[in-house]
Amino acid sequence: MSTVQGADGAGRERRTDYVVLAVLQLGPATGYGVRKRIASSVGNFWQESFGQLYPALRGLTARGLLRARPASVGRRAAEEFSITTQGTRVLRDWVRRPPRVEPERNELLLKLFLSDLDPRVVLQHVQSARAGAEVELARLRQMLGDLSKSLAGAPSLPAWSATVDYGVVVQEGLIEWCDRTIKRLEGSLMSKACSIQCKETRPSRSGRTRMRKARSAS
Repeated sequence: MSTVQGADGAGRERRTDYVVLAVLQLGPATGYGVRKRIASSVGNFWQESFGQLYPALRGLTARGLLRARPASVGRRAAEEFSITTQGTRVLRDWVRRPPRVEPERNELLLKLFLSDLDPRVVLQHVQSARAGAEVELARLRQMLGDLSKSLAGAPSLPAWSATVDYGVVVQEGLIEWCDRTIKRLEGSLMSKACSIQCKETRPSRSGRTRMRKARSAS
């Protein structure tokens, strides 16, 4: 089975290469065009390091998975890349393999885990996450509508729409989770404030003793 090797040639996969092959399935493009295409398509669910883009293009061309030809962008000379038959075969082999499960690294959840250190600030973090999710949800819903118009009747529409809809579901779930978490954190803060207030208004032991003596004397 064909694989895309890492820079060390030891068979370690660089999935940046697969992303490049994927967007060039849509047609030839310059390096800048590949970058824009990633941002406007798979960039909705796959964050790619653009610093790896040009090394990936050179490496894929050297291995015969891409073909490069001179092109021009305005007055500037450039190269236009297109996927080869071998590149398509490698990409198809990769698509057929089960997806790798990614370990999750969520800084918001880590800070929530440490919320006792500053509960009010962590509450603000969750509120900010909710606001950001609202903005992203509106953007994705707009994109779904645009896709339905621009790709009407195209065979790729169901799959492309599904990738955007995944983001919609994630953002809707994040908003719902934020609402529950904000409620919990606000409840915890109120409970702590009540506890502190009760301690401050409760008479001290010596004060309670004086009160008992005063009642006895009366």
